[in-house]
Amino acid sequence: MKKLKILALAALCALMCGCSAMTAEDFYSLPQLSSNYIALQSEINALMSGGAEYASPSSGQNRQAVQLEDLNGDGKTEAIVFTSVRGDAKPLKIHIFEDGGDKFTEVAKIEGEGTGIESVSYLDMDMDGSKEIAVGWRIASGMNILSVYSMKDYSEQNIFSTDYTKYSAYDLDGDGADEIAVLHAGAPDGGGSAELFRVSGGAVRAESCALSDEIRTIERVRTTVLEDNAPAIIVESRTDGGGLVTDILASGESGLRNLAIDALNRESSTLRPLQIWSRDLDGDGVIEVPQLEALPYQSEAASIYYLTRWYHYDASGYRTCVASTYMNNDDSWYLTIPEAWCDIITVRDQAVTSGERAVILSVVGEDGESTDFLVIYTVTGDNREERASAGRRFILRHEEDRIYAAAILPAAENGLPIRIDRDTVRESFNILYSEWITGEG
Repeated sequence: MKKLKILALAALCALMCGCSAMTAEDFYSLPQLSSNYIALQSEINALMSGGAEYASPSSGQNRQAVQLEDLNGDGKTEAIVFTSVRGDAKPLKIHIFEDGGDKFTEVAKIEGEGTGIESVSYLDMDMDGSKEIAVGWRIASGMNILSVYSMKDYSEQNIFSTDYTKYSAYDLDGDGADEIAVLHAGAPDGGGSAELFRVSGGAVRAESCALSDEIRTIERVRTTVLEDNAPAIIVESRTDGGGLVTDILASGESGLRNLAIDALNRESSTLRPLQIWSRDLDGDGVIEVPQLEALPYQSEAASIYYLTRWYHYDASGYRTCVASTYMNNDDSWYLTIPEAWCDIITVRDQAVTSGERAVILSVVGEDGESTDFLVIYTVTGDNREERASAGRRFILRHEEDRIYAAAILPAAENGLPIRIDRDTVRESFNILYSEWITGEG
């Protein structure tokens, strides 16, 4: 009976869609593979029977072993297949197959040495309508070589090669052509450098600038626009002390510039001791860069606490503070701090009971004494719903394994130089997602 109901429903849907010619068998038949897919798979099977294995790129946005990309701008996608053949002098292979309609034909092959393909990007560096392929070859642990190949007329001509730590393909000067920013780190005395490669009229031109002195490892590279819509590349790196530093690369009349470095003394203004990553905090498409300011110290506090100021930069290097927050990485939340509070508050945390942690905000008076006015709770474990609502507490957010709550203390109602209510606290409270804390994603 159940099967008959399913068939009846399917038949009704078919009639409503005007598909009256379909039969019951049609609903149970497996989807048919396209002839193009079968033709491509046949070519791949031939590679595998000759000893090849898939060798997918290990990082970047394009990680599939088989990728489709229109390389010559004719509206049809070529199939790019990544393999390796053990024992070959150049074991890494990138096969380019042209789609002929009823068959695929291998029209080019890029070969390389090393232990794997680290990444691949497709870009048009000279605006001739034919895309170049940028391939990161992993030569050995900690050593990568970037090679850029022209694919015009499927020639696979190597335009240039260079070693790199990380790279980013982006139209950094806004002229319509892609450039490649190549980043280097790992100097014995710390620091690093950036090179910007351009291709024009068959010639390669490079310009460079310094990265921050403090960097040891480059962790994250992203593209953005600045406050004045100028393109930029955000580079975030770890320091010896476990903190982070941000470099901001932009291109202008004077060439490649690092807006985060003071031109006179090369001291970075973005160095910070805590793991707080740059992000588009307000969703306007511009990545904000954080800078930390130590809050007044309280004798009962376990450590130093920081206010995080978030800055927009423009192409001249001028920066504007657009938001201030208190970031709690341990409990995965942050609080937007009104500007009127920034110079008069401080913070400390404490364990209340098992399954409860609290962050206490206080106003610092002219005499240096602090008065508590707001508590943010992270409540876990059994009976958390009841505990999150006890006394003066009110709930801010339910999460899978915890509840966030707050309490406005009586002192906030007795003449403190701030104004606060439950709606203000709820609007200011935000969740910190894992990629914001780890820098991944």
